[in-house]
Amino acid sequence: MEGFIIIVAFSIVFFTVGVIATNNVEKKQREQREDEYRKRKVEEEKKRKIIGEIVQGLFSVRLNEVYHSDLPSYIKIILNYHGLGSGCRKIICNDDSVEIIYRLPGQNEISRIKETKVLKNGEIREKYYSDRDFAKVYENSVLSLCLSVLDCIFKSDPQNKIGYVVLNGYALGHSPSTGQLEKKTIVSIMVDK
Repeated sequence: MEGFIIIVAFSIVFFTVGVIATNNVEKKQREQREDEYRKRKVEEEKKRKIIGEIVQGLFSVRLNEVYHSDLPSYIKIILNYHGLGSGCRKIICNDDSVEIIYRLPGQNEISRIKETKVLKNGEIREKYYSDRDFAKVYENSVLSLCLSVLDCIFKSDPQNKIGYVVLNGYALGHSPSTGQLEKKTIVSIMVDK
């Protein structure tokens, strides 16, 4: 019986040593894989950065060509790049002027929610702007958008081709008399550089 216990004890010790050795080997292999993964990520990021710089350089060269040959397309590209292109409907360029027809958001396209609270019972409670406060929020939003468009155009005119910009902004809204959707010019701005 004593011999059996000794054999079982040795078996347990050898098993434990084997498990520990296996765990250490697996841990080292996992660490090596993680190090290799990190190194690959760093190398991929370096390659992405180099490719990005090449693409940016080609884009700049092409953009410069467009600037000299097709100013309306250039302005559209710049507005799209800055996330402002979706509202641009028409660009008309004359000698030193640019006229932009721009679709602005209607009042029904801007949220009237002032704040949202989650109550203890999980219920969501929304608080809305008053009509007067919402009119101010809407006006500020529209004017901020118009100023962003104008700023973007003037800042992206490297050779000062543009002397002034006329921005005519319209919004879609329902006519109170007919109930039909109609286009209303809500902003008309002329700005010298």
